Amino acid sequence: MYGTSAGKLAIIITTQGPAMATHIDEVCARGSTLIRAKGSYTTTERQVLLCACSKAEAYKVRRAAHQTDPDAFVMITETSEVFGEGFIDPTDNVKIQ
Repeated sequence: MYGTSAGKLAIIITTQGPAMATHIDEVCARGSTLIRAKGSYTTTERQVLLCACSKAEAYKVRRAAHQTDPDAFVMITETSEVFGEGFIDPTDNVKIQ
């Protein structure tokens, strides 16, 4: 169903963004992106952490997120393609017509 560039995307909503990003980097050797966010109902300031990873790393990311913030809202989704540093080169396997 998916090619060799398939992976997982962790979307984590937390109040512990910087600490979580550091912990995920230490445990999984994966960088992440933090986006400022605000709860629509509570208006509480939070961060959304995005972390692309392999299927095998998804469990480690989920565990690291829970260890850092047990109250974090964690979603792990399938991605059909992941390109960039730490993944495949976007110019690999590209057919030129």
